[in-house]
Amino acid sequence: MSDTLPSRYDKHAPRFDPEQPLTLLRYFEDLADVFAAHPNAVPNDATKKAVVVKYVPMYEEELWKGVPEFSDDSKSFEDFKGAVLALYPAVKEDQRYSVGDMDRVVGERQRVGIHNLADLAAFHRDFLLITRYLRKNDIISVREQGRAFQRGFQPELWNKIFRRLQIKDIDHQPDTPYNVDEVYKAVEFILHGMSAI
Repeated sequence: MSDTLPSRYDKHAPRFDPEQPLTLLRYFEDLADVFAAHPNAVPNDATKKAVVVKYVPMYEEELWKGVPEFSDDSKSFEDFKGAVLALYPAVKEDQRYSVGDMDRVVGERQRVGIHNLADLAAFHRDFLLITRYLRKNDIISVREQGRAFQRGFQPELWNKIFRRLQIKDIDHQPDTPYNVDEVYKAVEFILHGMSAI
């Protein structure tokens, strides 16, 4: 086992994508693996801090070096890590997603449209990723989730979906939104056979 750390250009080097802040958590997990694999190369907290900034893009490197915990030798690696994580609210468990994120995904999909099963699957995945978090944290209700999912479809497609849903559940209350699974199955039925190209 070598105690030489991977180069920043090494294909096995830890990576952080600033465009995807949630990758920061994985970045620190990967760094922990690097530290465990090369204990002699990272003998103290100051060295660990230097390694953390080694693998990130230049802007992040400058930003992270600017937090007081980086240069303060009395601050531990964990203090520095906490300061870096604080720069990215999306990685905080209580701030991971917002209703605005849900509205952005819905609005974007409504604008772009759903033309085939691949489009539907992409929208469904993005929507569930955000709304499951919002539901789990009691930020939105099941009804709000259903209503938001329905808004993601362009009017022409929504009319077809709505007709399909009415056929499937003739006793559905008019003011009650259909749940996400019901809508997904109806759209799947309508789009079945449409080309993914």
